Amino acid sequence: VATVAGAAGAAASAKSRPPLLQALNADTQEGPPEKPPQTPVSQWVKADPADYLQSHGIPGFMDKLLKELQSVQPDDPYGYISTYARTMQVIQSRQTLDLPDPERLPCSASEYPHQTAGHMDPYPLVDEEGEEAEGEVDGDEDIHGHQQYPPLSPFKRNPQSRQRVPPLRILILIVGSRGDVQPFVAFGHGLKRRGHHVRIATHVCFREFILEQGFDYFPLKGDARELMRFIVEHPDMISFSQQEVEANKHMLREIYESTWMACTIPTAGTSYAPDVLIANPPVHCHTHLMEKLHIPLQVMFTMPWHRTKDYRHPMATPNLGAGVLYGNRKSYTVVDEMIWMGIAPQINHFRKRILGLPSINLGASLVDWLRIPQTYCMSPSLVPRPSDWQNHIDVVGFWFLDLKSDFDPKAKVPDLVQFLEDGPPPLYIGFGSIVTPDPERLSLAVIEAIQLSGVRAIVHQGWARLGEHSQVASEDIFLLDAPVPHDWLFPLCSMVCHHGGAGTVAAGLRCGRPTIVVPFFGAQPFWGDRVAQMGVGPEPIPVYELTPESLAAAIRFCLGPEVIEAAHQLEQAIASEDGVEAGVDAFESKLPFANGKWTCEVWQNQRWYLMVGWSNKVQMGGAYNFSDETGWQMRDMEKFPLPEGWRWDGPWAVAVDEKTDAEGWTYGRKRKMSSKTLTAVTRKRRWVRTRSWDPNSGSPSAKMQLNVSRRLISQRGLLVYLTVKLARGFQVYEKTYLKMWVRRGESRYQRQRTKIKKQEPAPRWDQDFFWCFMAGDIFHLQHYEWGSMRDTKLGAYSQVVDRINFSPDVDQWLPLGPNEGEGEVCVRWKVGS
Repeated sequence: VATVAGAAGAAASAKSRPPLLQALNADTQEGPPEKPPQTPVSQWVKADPADYLQSHGIPGFMDKLLKELQSVQPDDPYGYISTYARTMQVIQSRQTLDLPDPERLPCSASEYPHQTAGHMDPYPLVDEEGEEAEGEVDGDEDIHGHQQYPPLSPFKRNPQSRQRVPPLRILILIVGSRGDVQPFVAFGHGLKRRGHHVRIATHVCFREFILEQGFDYFPLKGDARELMRFIVEHPDMISFSQQEVEANKHMLREIYESTWMACTIPTAGTSYAPDVLIANPPVHCHTHLMEKLHIPLQVMFTMPWHRTKDYRHPMATPNLGAGVLYGNRKSYTVVDEMIWMGIAPQINHFRKRILGLPSINLGASLVDWLRIPQTYCMSPSLVPRPSDWQNHIDVVGFWFLDLKSDFDPKAKVPDLVQFLEDGPPPLYIGFGSIVTPDPERLSLAVIEAIQLSGVRAIVHQGWARLGEHSQVASEDIFLLDAPVPHDWLFPLCSMVCHHGGAGTVAAGLRCGRPTIVVPFFGAQPFWGDRVAQMGVGPEPIPVYELTPESLAAAIRFCLGPEVIEAAHQLEQAIASEDGVEAGVDAFESKLPFANGKWTCEVWQNQRWYLMVGWSNKVQMGGAYNFSDETGWQMRDMEKFPLPEGWRWDGPWAVAVDEKTDAEGWTYGRKRKMSSKTLTAVTRKRRWVRTRSWDPNSGSPSAKMQLNVSRRLISQRGLLVYLTVKLARGFQVYEKTYLKMWVRRGESRYQRQRTKIKKQEPAPRWDQDFFWCFMAGDIFHLQHYEWGSMRDTKLGAYSQVVDRINFSPDVDQWLPLGPNEGEGEVCVRWKVGS
């Protein structure tokens, strides 16, 4: 402590120093004989970390660090080690990204990626206003003036604007509400027009919608409504209810496992293996699937999710604690850290039990560290592309899905058609897929605001059930309880008022309608701010501040001619954009495909040891021996898939060019510190293998088989949906729930559980689940009474799936009690595709 925080004036002997500190200040050994350039400062420099940080222009961090170190007691080694580790993270994250070649990451860039305590922040420090702090560099350079995130070779933008990409099998993973799913459906149509096969995997409640659009569908577990309810009630994503914590923990595990099933289980044919993954950020496990499958990943979303000084993270609401969000860029670190803290146990369980990968300690901002290509389906006219984003990030415009062409309003909603014809264009009010805890208060506020403003209005009930708890007797208010396409309804309205979901904002502005945003959670305040800044609507009204008077004032504001004119101008700008085509172009340009060849690459990492020389034995917690270019993910040359229709051009070969030595090695870079030249102890080289498209290829190797997929499905499986209705015949005092899983041999998998319900007089769930059954599987169902300390088992049911009657549309009562007929649960089966 005395050595690191020397400015604090403390004194300590060398014997009392912690081992990490002794290692830092120990005399360095002689470096490698000649060549290797660059070494981590934490390994070779004899300087004090405090002096290093102060000499490299990070005084703000140093002041905070010294104050924190002063508060650590000398006899508290754990407190010291935690603070020391944070110091070393800053040193390593700044100096190890210093490269001679701006096109490549150094072999020491991931010196400690897997065992570092905490998070190595990839973002520069910023001040309160989001501007860069004094002494730091602009844009994407580290504190030494070198590019922080140089372009990675597999995902460089192809110079050809429209390259001809062969047909690919593309898997799109989506977690979220209807507003998250619908843009990807529009994007999927753009991919299909280019000849690609598209599978969309999302929640069961969107199954009919996806199938109606003609896509291959695979269900993801997790209840979308339950997710919305939890986020609305807990905008800070923190709950102190043991019941909710346990329920969400199990839901996350179920979602993650079902994403792997979506990657490996066929819905038609005998096998399935995607060529490319596309996912939105709430999927969370997309980078881990990429690591296992050895295929490219692209992240796409409806709002900014990559650090920038232009916008604060959309999820960085005041509920997350404005005191720690002292800059726009830093807000992305805070949100990533909070998400990782909540999902780390579930992600590591998924990596070890399902994917067969080692657990990791550092998972926040992994998309940024791996430099995953990103595409944002938002209009640059509404959200201009930040100037500090790099060329692997695109803003392409909104993705609109044409639903009105197949919609017959006179057949579906004749009363609504009559209401629209009876008067001037009305106001539209609806909150889509939002589940509110107090629908009665919200309904009363909306109805009274409409009456105060004196306008005609359509109130769309949605999941919030607006107007259901209030008596509406006015002829100027129409309660709509049927799904109606926005692209048909909004042009017939005078203005729109909604929750501020990205898709609903886009639909309203596309029609040139003034917009009122009543945000509930998440990114909705971000969209409300953008609407207000563009002058097409008032300042957003948070739902907990909504009153009849404030909403009536917002309605009158939208009737102003300046607002109407601004909305029409934005409408023209959005109409000039073709977001879907631009998105498909961006997607194809960032594939590792050029000149008719698909490039697969693996980086070999080596470390220099005294008396040994260069060795494949890398440091514990360092870059893997064979990895991706960043060193963060393992790669195995034997596990790269060869999809159907492709052929290998040759064996693996080392890539040699003018920037490498004769054997293809790239070394670190020499560094001068305190008049002493330091040399690198790490090096890396690139192994490359290409494949070409061959439409006549019928190679049996096209059917990829992975070890874990054999565990999940060794032959064609049967996708079966199950609706759990209610239980009866049990003596339950408080709450109850069901656990379900499948046993294949000695392994349990596809575990799921229902919500925790009260016994009033019998628990009713009405929840949908699904499994992939195979001959010989055993289906297990157990009934538990929930307790704060421990749960009590009430009964169980197990049956070989070959003997289960999967008759559709028939309620079945499964016996669960210890004795026949003592307790039963009502279920309904349905065999899917």
